[in-house]
Amino acid sequence: MATEFALGAALAGHSSVVFMKSVGLNVASDAVVQLPLYDLPGGMVVIVGDDPAAYSSQNEQDNRHFPRMAYLPMLEPSDAPEAKAMLKWAVSKAREHRTAVLIRVTTRVCHATMEVELGPVPEDLPGPEGVPRLTQVPIARDFLAMKRRALERLDAFEKYAEEGPWNRVVEATGEDIGFGIITGGAAYLGTRTALDLLGRGADIFKLGLSYPLPRKKLVEFCKTRGEVLVIEELDPVVETELKALAYEEGLATKITGLGKKLRAGDGTFDAHLGELDPGRLVEFLAKKLGREYPLEVLDLADKAPARLPQLCPGCGHRSAVYGTKMAVGLRGHPQADIGCHTMSYFPPYELGESLVCMGAGPSVAQGVGHVLPEGKVTSFLGDSTFFHAGIPGLINAVWNDHNVTVLLMDNEITAMTGHQPNPGSGRNRENPRPAMEPKAILSAIGVPYIEEVEAWDIKAVREAVRKGLEFDGPAVVILKHPCMLYTTRAWKREGKMPPPYRVNKDRCKLKKTCIKYFCCPAFYFEDDGGVQINPELCIGCGCCAQVCPVGAIEQDLAYTRAY
Repeated sequence: MATEFALGAALAGHSSVVFMKSVGLNVASDAVVQLPLYDLPGGMVVIVGDDPAAYSSQNEQDNRHFPRMAYLPMLEPSDAPEAKAMLKWAVSKAREHRTAVLIRVTTRVCHATMEVELGPVPEDLPGPEGVPRLTQVPIARDFLAMKRRALERLDAFEKYAEEGPWNRVVEATGEDIGFGIITGGAAYLGTRTALDLLGRGADIFKLGLSYPLPRKKLVEFCKTRGEVLVIEELDPVVETELKALAYEEGLATKITGLGKKLRAGDGTFDAHLGELDPGRLVEFLAKKLGREYPLEVLDLADKAPARLPQLCPGCGHRSAVYGTKMAVGLRGHPQADIGCHTMSYFPPYELGESLVCMGAGPSVAQGVGHVLPEGKVTSFLGDSTFFHAGIPGLINAVWNDHNVTVLLMDNEITAMTGHQPNPGSGRNRENPRPAMEPKAILSAIGVPYIEEVEAWDIKAVREAVRKGLEFDGPAVVILKHPCMLYTTRAWKREGKMPPPYRVNKDRCKLKKTCIKYFCCPAFYFEDDGGVQINPELCIGCGCCAQVCPVGAIEQDLAYTRAY
């Protein structure tokens, strides 16, 4: 929706920018691939954040492939100041050429901290005045003419690639390694760091406007060198195109990439797998140059304890998942979905057999249930995802009477990505708004079994999920509790945090149910092997007291909080 909204603004004559993560581009691609066909008086910029190593995504797709399919120019900044400069340039050129421009950033660029010089904000931004009404419908009669204009606009950006400021040669400093390097984005800074650590230099062709490629500049760079090494993160996109270009131009230059295997430390990694950090580049270049690896390789496997992702203390999802596990057990082939509740896949809960994309869980569950004879299949679904992409799958379940139980994890906000409001939050970004109730929407689309329970009430959760599993047909159990990370921030500001809980050592029989199966991060082992609760982490929800088989967890009314 955000992409279509920005497209509408650009069609109406106002500059627009929309941003999304890597897999978000998949969702938006229906609209994005159409953008170059349109005459956009306002111009439009699409920013996509790729995630090498999939730190917070379900894959590490390389979206440098996308502009080649969509006929859109792409910029790739290496650091924060360049990102700011490129965005300003992209907005201007998109408006000048009445088209859209892609900017691709990666995790390492986004997480960097650098000084950025800001300039004055124009007082009178270009608006929609005087924009003529344009009829733009890409059907058979008009499509080819629209595509021709898209290709002509791309030709203009190829000229920028050759003559503009973003593609340039950075000459070697220090002892030259004897071959040229082509790189861009975060890999450019990693390459510079690696060369500095090795005490060597190289002429580097820095790609900033990476599509369309500056073919003439690249030919000039390559033809005077016996070998050119392409250093790029993830897929060999530039390497492949450069080899084709060298063949077309009859160049004798040897074009190489990182190759399939890249040694780093004491392990072997695929060069196109994971984040290309400076340590891996130092290892590769040292080996290629026949030099010793200049950094100490630290084996931290035995020193740093393995830590799985954790739900926050007091998170309603934890008690909901615990109660669900008690009801589901090993039945139901539970399918995961996107959200904080995805962490129920990890031990000790281990609920979730697949994870595809936002809103896919209920539909995948329907397919599993259609094939397997065991009966009821379950799926998780977050409240934000319900509004974003989950409703069509639920309509399909009702329409085709699929025997599926969907566990709707409602924390009243979009928690995992920073507490953005959703239609069920009771406010939008700026103003209070009537909250849309999932229960009412589910009733409107005809779901025959709907039950809503308080997620902190583990017994009620278990009973509601059990009934949902027993119901013959589509069922939805809403497990509802506000996000406690968001809520406790308000409690702390207002000085209203409830007292924490503690383990009564006289009653505790060291069953360890609290740590092994409930797994709240506020619990810890004491030096004597006993179990206790960190009062500064505990938010006082009391859910753990419901799971203790001997009633050894009690509220510490004598504890005084520091806030």
